[in-house]
Amino acid sequence: RLISFLVSEEAKWITGQVIHSNGGYS
Repeated sequence: RLISFLVSEEAKWITGQVIHSNGGYS
């Protein structure tokens, strides 16, 4: 469960970075 939690948080961070690098495109 801890692994899945960390993966989820990392996925959110990566998604945020992608959106930011794309100028807010979603």
